[in-house]
Amino acid sequence: MALSTYSELQTAVGSWLNRSDLDTNIPDFIALAESSFNRVLRTRNQITRATSSVAEQFVALPSDLLELHNIQLNTSPVKRLQQVTMTKADELKSSISTSGTPAYFALTGSNIELIPTPDASQTLEIVYYATITALSDTNASNWLLTSYPDIYLYGTLVQAEPYLMNDERMGTWGALLGKAIEELRVSDERSQTEGGTLVMRASANLDYGGWK
Repeated sequence: MALSTYSELQTAVGSWLNRSDLDTNIPDFIALAESSFNRVLRTRNQITRATSSVAEQFVALPSDLLELHNIQLNTSPVKRLQQVTMTKADELKSSISTSGTPAYFALTGSNIELIPTPDASQTLEIVYYATITALSDTNASNWLLTSYPDIYLYGTLVQAEPYLMNDERMGTWGALLGKAIEELRVSDERSQTEGGTLVMRASANLDYGGWK
């Protein structure tokens, strides 16, 4: 059975569950699996680079951000910013100039707070782990389904069993999912340390504020 598109994944899930009455539920199981993947997966395929011109204290984070990897000002020379807690940010704001070239940042909700506030427009660049693009009727595939269809299948089956009140199968699918994710982790680490080159993949322009 082919397993390379959203439609094929839905068909496979119904077949593995031996059920033909879950057409309206299987998309929910897939969405729940994707939510779980975004909590546990941090791979090179998710690494994204984005830049934004900033001149204010607060900058909205990209909408697909999961976890920051690096943040810097593209000055000459490049200046990497140091992350601090919100408490430390408040202390710094009371002890340094209110404006200037930012040296620190804090995450406040869905924003980056720059400290001090930029006194001129600067190019801010971030490298971050992005969410996995969700499958849908208009987005038939993504890198995870293409390269690791077993993770998608087992992850979806894990989400389906509680709905079906078939808890004894969760252990089986969970074990297979855990093995597949561990194999992905090992493969990803090997590609970065044994002669492989880590490539920062620029995603399509983010339709979110000034990030590009």
